[in-house]
Amino acid sequence: MRGRYILATALAGGAVLAAQATGFAAETTTSTPVTTPTSKPNEPYPFLSISLAPAKPGSDVLVSVGCPAGDLGVVESRALDIGPFEVAVEQPKLIMDAVGHVRKGLSTGFYRVSAVCGKVTLFTNFQVIGPPPKTTTPAPATTKKPQPRTGNQVSRIPVGAPQTGGGGTAH
Repeated sequence: MRGRYILATALAGGAVLAAQATGFAAETTTSTPVTTPTSKPNEPYPFLSISLAPAKPGSDVLVSVGCPAGDLGVVESRALDIGPFEVAVEQPKLIMDAVGHVRKGLSTGFYRVSAVCGKVTLFTNFQVIGPPPKTTTPAPATTKKPQPRTGNQVSRIPVGAPQTGGGGTAH
């Protein structure tokens, strides 16, 4: 009798657990993802970007700045002569573009471009590629083929037999 009671209790407990598990599974499959107000957008704003980079000296690149209207300040670079900015996109966020002319005579390497947007200063690096730097060493002068020496190999010719020493170490 006692065995039947234990078996019945175990079956009843298992049925209650199974009902809770299926109810829990039903709740989790119907839930929707929750978005929080702290989620960040995929695109940073304000931003600074250089298109058509890397570039050679003398070529043109596109400088794009995403900045609210009226907040765009100085945009400068040691490697670029940047023209006037024009509005490229107004909605949903203002984006302005300008043509930047890569200055001639620059060495190959990375140069910084900066833009001021309100109280924020934006930076990006821009790569200049080009021919290898010119060497400053002069070209070797034409050399004459060495002529064989005439005469003796030594300046003073020894006289007499070779000296073998005084024999100070002999016993």
